[in-house]
Amino acid sequence: KHYLTTELLCIDMESLDVTTVGQSGGGRLVRSIQCSPCSRFLLVALTTTFSYSVPISRFGRAVRVWDLDSDGDVEVASVPVDDEIPLGYDACSRHPRSFQFH
Repeated sequence: KHYLTTELLCIDMESLDVTTVGQSGGGRLVRSIQCSPCSRFLLVALTTTFSYSVPISRFGRAVRVWDLDSDGDVEVASVPVDDEIPLGYDACSRHPRSFQFH
């Protein structure tokens, strides 16, 4: 857990000022980040729960939208550890797998 913890930074390209994104304070286990088309929001997938029986790609995750202007966040989904995928051909997770801005 210690080696995967990250803290997001926001860099102003004109003045080169660096600020920490408020929601990532103290470090988070970030799996993915996507910026909204208006550049105000971030769609962030965070690792929440661990398991010795599945690879890291199937650990539990929380998908959240972070507001960069107000330091607020909204939970979009909470996906548990994905340890119940059948072994048959073309089997897939029963939980939501993909999130994105349109």
